[in-house]
Amino acid sequence: MNAKDMGLFINELRKENKMTQMELAGKIHVTDKAVSRWERGIGFPDVQLLPSLAEALHISVAELISCKKSSNYSNEEVTNIIHNLDVYKKECFRQDRKADKISLVCMIFVAACVYISGHRSIELTHSYECGLFL
Repeated sequence: MNAKDMGLFINELRKENKMTQMELAGKIHVTDKAVSRWERGIGFPDVQLLPSLAEALHISVAELISCKKSSNYSNEEVTNIIHNLDVYKKECFRQDRKADKISLVCMIFVAACVYISGHRSIELTHSYECGLFL
């Protein structure tokens, strides 16, 4: 399972059901930007959203995870679906960790900018007080 395949499947089903991204987003209580990211294969829906997303698209969770419409699954297909769910959860966890790292880097950058700008204003103030800044 990969994000691109799931994204294409969600996009296809959404259009089959004659829904806009905003309408689908409203049904499952997410933003239309989230739906857009999924459909472009940038990320996966949160695991907790799978039942409501499947319901909104009129398919089963198994079909959503397998990215395939089917009313009957063989034992092998069920095994693959379970494996895909495990891969799915690991990928979601990896994406969460990546987002956490990006957030941390951004916070450090902002803190550094605030720190530097604070020291810069102290230096300028000191320069004015000493008559060094004419």
